[in-house]
Amino acid sequence: MAKLKLKNKNVIISGVSSGIGKEIARILIERFNCKIFGIARDENKILSFIKELKNPELFCNYSLFDVSREDSWKDFANSLNEKDFTPDLLINCAGVLPKFKPFEKTDTSEIERVLNVNFLSCVYSLKHLLPLLKKSGYPCIVNVSSSASLADFAGITGYASSKSALKSFTLCLSAEIGKSGYVGCICPGFSSTGIFREQSASEKDLKLIKKLSTSPEKVAKKTVKAIIKKKRLKVIGYDAKLMNFFYRLMPKTTSKIITKILKKSGLEIFKEL
Repeated sequence: MAKLKLKNKNVIISGVSSGIGKEIARILIERFNCKIFGIARDENKILSFIKELKNPELFCNYSLFDVSREDSWKDFANSLNEKDFTPDLLINCAGVLPKFKPFEKTDTSEIERVLNVNFLSCVYSLKHLLPLLKKSGYPCIVNVSSSASLADFAGITGYASSKSALKSFTLCLSAEIGKSGYVGCICPGFSSTGIFREQSASEKDLKLIKKLSTSPEKVAKKTVKAIIKKKRLKVIGYDAKLMNFFYRLMPKTTSKIITKILKKSGLEIFKEL
């Protein structure tokens, strides 16, 4: 299979102001001379990031909106038409990770919010941006899912459901588009990004998470390599790969073991499990 050439591509990235999205944007700008159109909610973070770049002019524009709203994506697509910006590649990185807790202690509004941000935002983005992507001649789409879509365990009903739905949606879309474009799903394990901001994690928790996690920089590098190789599904991180391997081998036992490890860890973020 021929590799995807990223040089000088026009790229849209959601969740660009921090974590994996930010590091992917950095690589695409500094190594491949790509023009980035970023999507986020925090303008200060975006402006701070632009100042860090060696070629800040390649971060050509950004939009601030709530990705969970379909009308926002519709307006964004219209604005791209007006700006005459034809995207070659869309990378959906925006996501939220709610607190780890049992379903019985979780409000349905929480699950709806997670589904809207993690899953439906990607559906909306493709519904309104796919016609523009097709204008490039070879539309490329990458959705960042999670290792939570590879194995089930306690405390993540909403999050795992949203990321599993995203993985299935992405792979089905890949089958539909076939050889006329590229669609890839990325499943990283724990990564020390801003996604833990809702966890009320203690200093001890954050130190251990950082120690056991794959850095956003490394996830971004492996993601870009997967895009170049046009990988349909890419699992990133030792924890994600182990989880995926053992869950395929013995799903019920693996689920029990993961749940037990989290409960026995003593970490604040898992106290409600």
